[in-house]
Amino acid sequence: MSISTTSRKAGPFTGNGVTVSFPFAFKVFAAADVLVVRGEIATSAEVELTLGTHYTVTLNSNQDSSPGGTVNWIGTPLSSAFTLTLGSKVASTQPANFTNLGRFYPRVLNDALDRLTIVVQQLAEEVSRSVKVGFSGLVSPDELVDTITTAASTAATAAGEAAGSAEAAFLAVADAQDAVAAANAAIVGAVQKDGSVAMTGALVLPGNAVNALEAVPKQQAETIANTAAASVVTNRMQHTLTASQATTSGTAIDFTGIPSWAKRITVIAQDVSTNGGSQVLLQVGDSGGVSASGYVGGNLYYLGGSSGAHETLSSGFRVFIGGAGIYRFGTITLTRLTANKWVAVGQIAHAGGFAWVSGVRVLANTLDRVRFTTVGGTDAFTQGEVSLLIEG
Repeated sequence: MSISTTSRKAGPFTGNGVTVSFPFAFKVFAAADVLVVRGEIATSAEVELTLGTHYTVTLNSNQDSSPGGTVNWIGTPLSSAFTLTLGSKVASTQPANFTNLGRFYPRVLNDALDRLTIVVQQLAEEVSRSVKVGFSGLVSPDELVDTITTAASTAATAAGEAAGSAEAAFLAVADAQDAVAAANAAIVGAVQKDGSVAMTGALVLPGNAVNALEAVPKQQAETIANTAAASVVTNRMQHTLTASQATTSGTAIDFTGIPSWAKRITVIAQDVSTNGGSQVLLQVGDSGGVSASGYVGGNLYYLGGSSGAHETLSSGFRVFIGGAGIYRFGTITLTRLTANKWVAVGQIAHAGGFAWVSGVRVLANTLDRVRFTTVGGTDAFTQGEVSLLIEG
């Protein structure tokens, strides 16, 4: 009987853990002619199974009118991880033998022709799964193989490079995630501009501020403050008022320890009296002591309608008002013109008149003392007090 179908394949059947019978509809001559292949879906690996070990075959009784049969699975049914594909593996042999003048049955000839057809169909099925060159022969099989091999090698290299890039990208992502985590941790403890987070450690600046709106470090601020303070001290008017010294005894009242910054010293006399007729005298001095000579200047007095002038001052700045029991009051101001040059201007009065004095004295060193006494230094004080107002 003729073979009217060209298919030599049944399946693939996917296992389900239940099915054990798998049909096929192509002609074979014996159970051993059936090809059974198990495929593993995950790996695409295939295994040709063995008749009697993995399966049995039930053939339809008439392979001409009802070709095919059933493959029966032996053992645990296939799971969904596997497939089963059926085909034929009729040997490429010619078992029919025709002799001269011998008899033969038509069936024997039909079976021989069917076997040839089946072998051709098997070859066609295998070729359909092969890589083929074009019919025109523009590319030879060897060239096709070389092209495929080169493409595979290039693909493998590209895959390796891609894998390396993927790994580098993965590491970069991991590093970025670590950096983000570190930044988030830093942000948690960072000082916020709204003051919601307090700074617990010292803020260290890179150096002194140079431009506007830059923060000023502690040492620069201290330098600025100290410079400003020194400028204030240098330029401000300093002054001090000494404690009054009583002029109730002795022949001289000394003020020592006058500061070097003094530029003007005002001697203030209040109700000063003596027990004799000598005039009061103001003397200045330095570290070498009080100077009793070298004064230049003069004085003027007005007393009871008369006046007089005494031009020469030598022993001190003398005020021409004398007499026992006279109560004197007034001021004599010493002003520093240069380093050690002092000018005196003053006025002393009492109930009967008043006198003026003006003069100059150049010292060898810085003025540091003042003496209030009388001409000759013999009359004693009996009343009043003297003080200094020192200005710088």
